[in-house]
Amino acid sequence: MDETKRTLVQSWLIKAQHDLATARKVATDPDPYLDTAIYHCQQAGEKAVKGFLVFHDQRFEKTHDIRVVVMQAASFQQHFWPWVEVAERLTPYASIFRYPAEVMEPSAVEFDRALADATALYDFVLSLLPTAVHPPSAAPRPNGNTAQRQGEIESPDGIATVQDPICGDMMRITIRVKDGRIEDIKFKTLGCAAAVAASSITTELAKGKTLEEAKKITPPSVAEALGGLPPNPPHGGHCANLTAEGLHKAIDDYLAKKK
Repeated sequence: MDETKRTLVQSWLIKAQHDLATARKVATDPDPYLDTAIYHCQQAGEKAVKGFLVFHDQRFEKTHDIRVVVMQAASFQQHFWPWVEVAERLTPYASIFRYPAEVMEPSAVEFDRALADATALYDFVLSLLPTAVHPPSAAPRPNGNTAQRQGEIESPDGIATVQDPICGDMMRITIRVKDGRIEDIKFKTLGCAAAVAASSITTELAKGKTLEEAKKITPPSVAEALGGLPPNPPHGGHCANLTAEGLHKAIDDYLAKKK
C-alpha cells in the first residue's frame, strides 16, 4: 500500500474517531446538546465504513445513508451483513434532530444506544483493517466489537462471565459497589453488533442504581431501551437475555462475597 492511500484511509478513520470523541464530549458537558451529539454518532459510523471502502479501492456515492455503504461493503466482506440493522438505526440521525421540529432532541437512552452502535461499528471496521491505517491514538484491540463502557474494572467487587449456548456470544461484567449502589460497571463482549449494543445499554441502565433496582433490569427492559431487538439468532434478540443474566450474576457474586 502506497503512502498516499494509507494516509487517505487513515484520514477517514481519524474523522470518524473525532466524531465519536465530539459526541461524548458534547453529551457529557454540564449543559449537554444531545441533538448535536447524536448527529456525530451518525457521522462516525458513516465515515468509518467509507474508510473501509477506500482501503479496498471501492468508489461510493455521496450519501449519508449508512445502510447503502454497509451493504456495499457486505457485497465483498460478508461479516458486514449483521451491521445493516445498526446502519438503519444510525442513518436517520444525519438529519432528524438538525432542524426545528416537534421533538428537538433525543432522550438520553436514545443517545446512549446511538453512541454504542457507532462505537461498535467503528471498532468493527478497525478490526478488519491493518494497524498501519488506524488513527495514531487507536490502541490495538483483541476484539473489534467494543463499545461504550468497554473494559474491566480493576479489583471489582462483583464479576460474572456468561455465554449464549446457541450463538457463542460471550460477555464479562465487572462492577464496583459503594453504599449499596453500582458506582461503576464495565463490560467486555465477544459477539455481534446486537450483543455489543445490549451490553452497553445494560451498563448504562445499571450505573448508579441500587442493587435492588439493578436486579429489576430484565431482558424486556434492555430490549425496550434499545428500541427493540430482532427475536432470533443470529440477529440478536437473545442478547438482551444474556446481558441481563450477566448483570444479575455479577450482583450475586458481590453479595456472595459479602457473606
